[in-house]
Amino acid sequence: MTTWRGGDPVATSAAEWDRRAAGFLGCGFRVVVPTGPPGGPAYRFARAQAERVARRLGLELDPVAWAELANRDGGAVVEGGWEYWPGRPFGPPWTCAARLDAATAPEPPVAVAAVSLPWRWGSTGALAGLPTISRLEAARAERHVAGRGAGLGLWFDHRGRLCTTTAGPVVVLAADGRWVRPPEEAGAVTSWTYDEVAAAVAAAPAGLGRAALADARLVCAVGELGDLRAAVSVDGRPCSPDPVALDELRTAVARILSPRRRSGR
Repeated sequence: MTTWRGGDPVATSAAEWDRRAAGFLGCGFRVVVPTGPPGGPAYRFARAQAERVARRLGLELDPVAWAELANRDGGAVVEGGWEYWPGRPFGPPWTCAARLDAATAPEPPVAVAAVSLPWRWGSTGALAGLPTISRLEAARAERHVAGRGAGLGLWFDHRGRLCTTTAGPVVVLAADGRWVRPPEEAGAVTSWTYDEVAAAVAAAPAGLGRAALADARLVCAVGELGDLRAAVSVDGRPCSPDPVALDELRTAVARILSPRRRSGR
């Protein structure tokens, strides 16, 4: 684990970072570089996500930290932010990078029950689609899902359209055999892996209401590291995930995270 404050490297253990993060007051981001060569597409995607948060706040990323990260091979979880105390300006940026082990071929998709969450997804809010560090909403949703014996929570917006899930953004195989995904304006926080998987199956943006999900042949969340969760029921209504479609997703993830792709070849 490496941390920087205002461009200066700071020796910080994982435990020390956890203590600092617990008392953090301010704004920040959390992004994942799942794999790839130094400065490669996954790195550029993660940096662009962090830059979106910075621009929304009118602040700057730590250029030294990101320049050093651009020279690293492999994956990383990158957290950062700007401290704030009432009556003072935002402090210098903090950046923390924890190295990820090399990504491997994905495990078989996990079959889970899915339930609709009772709170609307803020697709029109100022932070929609941004990878911020707040975990309050996500933690509340995860407790709600677990309390109902399910493994996947579905977030809908004020129009009743699917936006994302508690396990990452979603791809859906519609009843007519088309791959679809929620449109960008749904406000899901995407990842490099998800975007690559959605592109691999040519998933087109589409508004997805509950009726469309009821007839879908597959509803599957895609995690940052390529983990897949396929719904076997939605709000108590059983459904049978299409095994061919699931295999197509798993094959796409394996190809995206393969050693050849990670090395940039």
